[in-house]
Amino acid sequence: MNKVERIEREFVRALRMYPMSDELYNDYAMFLYRHKNDYNMAIKLLQKALRINPQSKIYRYNYSKIINSTKARFTNYHNFLVFLIFGIMVWLGFNGYNNLMNMASLFLLAQIIMNYQKNMYRKEKSVLW
Repeated sequence: MNKVERIEREFVRALRMYPMSDELYNDYAMFLYRHKNDYNMAIKLLQKALRINPQSKIYRYNYSKIINSTKARFTNYHNFLVFLIFGIMVWLGFNGYNNLMNMASLFLLAQIIMNYQKNMYRKEKSVLW
């Protein structure tokens, strides 16, 4: 058993002993975020910490940090997909598949419009805790 697994086991044991400890939930969430890249569980644990202590600015900051990093990962995957589709469109165009290229270009245009709208919505709705 490596060091990370031992620490995780100790967090679980501590949470069984102190199930209402918001600090433990926060610390365990940040441990999972930093060392295991388990974003989903970290978000759930921070939500529990915030239910226990909704006034904590540290928990809110950590929660928004994890949420934003998951959004950034999703955006990177989405940008890669758009780039891949663009590459396929170029390949289709050079090889004479005009109908497929037209469909792919419509899809790419829809993706660009959705990204623009999402970014505009984010700018309008940017609310700090």
